[in-house]
Amino acid sequence: MTTMAFLVGCNILVPLGLYFTGNSSITTIIIVAAWGILYAPGVLIAMSSISSAAPEALEFANGLTASFANFGVTAGTMTGGWVILNNGIEQIPWLAITFGIASIAFVFIRSFWESRVKITMSSEN
Repeated sequence: MTTMAFLVGCNILVPLGLYFTGNSSITTIIIVAAWGILYAPGVLIAMSSISSAAPEALEFANGLTASFANFGVTAGTMTGGWVILNNGIEQIPWLAITFGIASIAFVFIRSFWESRVKITMSSEN
């Protein structure tokens, strides 16, 4: 639930807030400040999520966290640049929402996969 709340808040509500702030600098500053404060818990949520997927190889999971965080920054920057070039900067919140929906889908896929593994393991015992 924490992961889902974070994903919805940071990847859907914040971009929507930024999109609808219009020319209000104060509102934009408040939203960006809140987004910045939420960055640290996001790293912790990602690390705990990946570590729980590989509890027997925590060092490897930690390395994956850093690698995929770097990949995410690269992919987001590249895709964002492409969107700005072709559609304008005002479309960036919609790209962020798209990435947010994709991340939520991956959480559901992982949950489904883990429940299938537990069922399989229970039936084998």
